[in-house]
Amino acid sequence: MPFGINTASEVFQRTMQQLFTSHPSEIIVDDILVWRRDIAEHDYNFEKVLQRANEVNLKLNTKKCKFRLESVSYVGHQFTKDGLKPDEDKIKAIKEMTAPDGPKALQRFLGMVNYLHKFIDNFSEKTALLRQLLNKDTKWSWDVHYQVAFVKLKKEISNPPVLKFFNPARQVVLSIDASKSGLGARVVKTFYDFTYGNKVVLETDHKPLITIVKKPLHVAPARLQQRLLQLQRYDLEFFYKRGSDLFVADTLSRAYINEKPNQENHDEFEVMSVESISPTRMEELR
Repeated sequence: MPFGINTASEVFQRTMQQLFTSHPSEIIVDDILVWRRDIAEHDYNFEKVLQRANEVNLKLNTKKCKFRLESVSYVGHQFTKDGLKPDEDKIKAIKEMTAPDGPKALQRFLGMVNYLHKFIDNFSEKTALLRQLLNKDTKWSWDVHYQVAFVKLKKEISNPPVLKFFNPARQVVLSIDASKSGLGARVVKTFYDFTYGNKVVLETDHKPLITIVKKPLHVAPARLQQRLLQLQRYDLEFFYKRGSDLFVADTLSRAYINEKPNQENHDEFEVMSVESISPTRMEELR
């Protein structure tokens, strides 16, 4: 692969993925990561990856290879047995950054911190003051207020929490509630990757909903049939719970934020739809 071509890295990435598509590994350009839950499974998968590399005449630099690590730095993060942490080099680079002397320098700092935003609670709120300086109509003036926000942000990223990995073996519970003016849950859409394909327990204080979802689709009111069809892609089990026990969902539904939801543009493919219909209707379809 010649250097200097704009699409070189994309072509190389695609080629590597095609070569190892059926092998247990994660690949980012020329970085291959083999991981598993225990040593035996790890070694088995590692052997498979080596066999594949030999088949396609792919040479590995043994000096850059590391084996059986309990923690590894990968794509700017440190993966450990306890969870996910920021890469130490990234933290060090942020700690050594001096106060920005202009919008470009501030953009570089915020871009660096934004890459690790998942480790900072209320990230948007804590960077709001600094982001105001990037507005076109704002004159650059770095005063003590911006310096305090800058130092606090650096201090927080210097002591990041360890984020636990999602455990698909554990039960997922959604608590939902709604008032006349607000909705207390967006979890199904926001965490689609966690809910889809998993058994999910859904807690609600709307008792009639339990009866509605248990009815066959063909006897449900027409205005609800579309919603019920959308829910069929998930493996949901509904349980009634008093509103006073749904602390977070109940609070969110009453103290909602007046903003438009994000419109996510992505392709959806319906693989299979299971519908409950009457024997008479079945005969008509046949």
